[in-house]
Amino acid sequence: MASLVNRVLLLFVTYRGEVCKTALLVLAAVLDPKGNVLAAIRTAIEAISAARSMRVTIGRELMKTDTASDGPYEDVEDKACFTFVDASGGQHLVKIPCPKDTIFLEDKETVDLANLDVVAFILAMVTSAKSAAGEALTACSTGRRIRTKTQRR
Repeated sequence: MASLVNRVLLLFVTYRGEVCKTALLVLAAVLDPKGNVLAAIRTAIEAISAARSMRVTIGRELMKTDTASDGPYEDVEDKACFTFVDASGGQHLVKIPCPKDTIFLEDKETVDLANLDVVAFILAMVTSAKSAAGEALTACSTGRRIRTKTQRR
């Protein structure tokens, strides 16, 4: 049986040269890293993140030469975590590195889901991303700031 989804790996670079990544699932038909679907997702993520997407991988790679913006983020461990709901009611977390302060409410912890850049990101995800089971994402229920520390070996 053919897969319902493809795993997309987006690599980002910060203004300070730190590299971070985000993995997403998209329709199995989305195969071209240069295609409109992934371009819309990348543009939406870059609007809410101070990092810049430098590479997308789906079997083939697309390099990008944009530079990251200098911004008031802590480091690549500072992320905006969005909770999406799929058509079956399942919840899925999407973490975006180096979020811009402008996407948060006054508490600097809660994502402003009415922010225009956030709305564009949510629309791109609902339009193109899928759950691991191939379910359509239908809405974003919450967004919050998280700060995780990567365990190094």
